[in-house]
Amino acid sequence: MGKSNQNRQGKGRQSSEGKEGAEKIVTKYDRKMEARRIQAEKERLAARRWKIGTLAAGLCLVCILAGVTIRSVVKKQAALKDVYITVGSHELTQLEYDYYYNSAVNSYINTYYSYLSYMGLDLSKDFAEQNYSDTLTWKDNFDQMAVDSITEIKAVMDDAKAQGFEYDVTEDYQSYLENIKNSASEAKISVAKYYTSSFGTYATESNMEPFIKEMLFASAYYEHLKELYAPSEEEITTYYEENKNSYDKVDYHEFSFQAELEEGASEEAITTAMRDLNTQADEMIQRLKAGEDFEILCEEYAKEDQKAEYSDPETEKSFHADATYFSVSSQYAEWIYEEGRAAGEITKVEDTENHAVYVVQLDERKYDETCRTTISERLVNQTVSEYVGGLKENYLVTDKKGELTYLVKQQTTSEEGESSSGETDSSEEGSETQTAAE
Repeated sequence: MGKSNQNRQGKGRQSSEGKEGAEKIVTKYDRKMEARRIQAEKERLAARRWKIGTLAAGLCLVCILAGVTIRSVVKKQAALKDVYITVGSHELTQLEYDYYYNSAVNSYINTYYSYLSYMGLDLSKDFAEQNYSDTLTWKDNFDQMAVDSITEIKAVMDDAKAQGFEYDVTEDYQSYLENIKNSASEAKISVAKYYTSSFGTYATESNMEPFIKEMLFASAYYEHLKELYAPSEEEITTYYEENKNSYDKVDYHEFSFQAELEEGASEEAITTAMRDLNTQADEMIQRLKAGEDFEILCEEYAKEDQKAEYSDPETEKSFHADATYFSVSSQYAEWIYEEGRAAGEITKVEDTENHAVYVVQLDERKYDETCRTTISERLVNQTVSEYVGGLKENYLVTDKKGELTYLVKQQTTSEEGESSSGETDSSEEGSETQTAAE
C-alpha cells in the first residue's frame, strides 16, 4: 500500500547467479513485478483479515503505539453512547469505531513493519501529520480501511441473517480471549491495559465483546461463502492452463560470459568484446550438444578467480532446481517458459545492456500438483470478494462527528473533476456515501 520502495526479497526477477563480476541490476520489469507482488500481498491481507481468531496474537508488537494514534475528542460518555458514524442502517459509537480503526492500524503495521520507513510512516508521530498520498494523510488511509472493514462486516452480517445462517461463536470467542491474555503476557502488561492500548481509550473486555463476537460470526459466514463458491476441478484446470507460467517450476543450467570493459569504453571496444563473448558461447553450445558436461565446461570457461566455484560437484553452481518464472532472470525467462520448449534444448541470450551473453539449457519443466490448492483459494477468494463487494454497494456512510476528513477530501477532488470535465464520476458519491477503501 502507498509509496513502498521495498525490495522483492528473492521473489522478483534477478540477474543470473552465474554472472561474473556483475552487480545486481534492477530493471523496469523488476519494478513492475515488485508492484504486482505488493498488490498480491494486499489481496492476501484483505482475505486474511477475516481470520480474526489469529489477530490478537499479533497485536503485541504495536499495542503500546496504538493508544497514541486515537485522539480523544469527546468525553467518555459521548464515546460510549453518541452516534459517531452510520453505515447503512447501523449506528456506531466512537467506541466501536475505535475498535475497527485500531484493528486496521495494528494489522497493517504488523504486516508491513519492516517496510514502514520506505513507506514514509513514522510511528512516533501523529498519523494525521504525515502524508500518505498527495491528498490523504496516513490517518485518512487508516480511516478508509476502518470504514471499509465496518461496511464489510455489517453487510456480511445482514446477509448472513437474511440467508438464515447460524453459528455459535462461543468456542471461537474463548480462543480469542486466550490469545488476548497470551499477548498481554508477552507484552508484559495487564489484560485491561492491553485492551485500551490495542483498541482505544475506553475499550474493556466487556464492552469489546459484542464487536469481537460480531467479527467472529462474520468470519464464520465468510468461510461458509467460500464453501458455497468453491471452484470446480474443471475451473481450476482451466485457470491453470491459462496461467501455467505462474505455477510451473523448472530445472535449468546457466552460465554467463561477462565482458571486461573499462569505464567509458568506446562503442568499437564494446562491439569487439560482445563479438568475442558470442564466439565463446557458440563454442560452448556446440560442445554441450556433443555431449560434454555443463558444469565442467563452466569451470573451463570461467575466469580464474571463479573456477573454484564450479569445481565442487556438491554445489553444481550452474544448476538451478525448482525455479519459478519470477525467480528466473528476465533475460531468458520467456525462452525457458515458452510453450512447447523441450527438455535438453540450449540457447544463448545476448544482454547488450550489461555486456553479457548467457548460455542456458532447460533440463525439465515440472507441474506442481500443490498449485491446485493455491489456485482454488485464489479463485474462491476472488468470487467471494466480488459477492461481498456487491453487498457493500448499498451501504451509505454518514460522518456524524466530522472526524473522517478523507470523505471531505474525496468529495472536493470529485467536484474538481466534475468541474473540469463537465461529467459526473459515479465512483465518487460525496462525503455521506463514500465507502471504498484503497
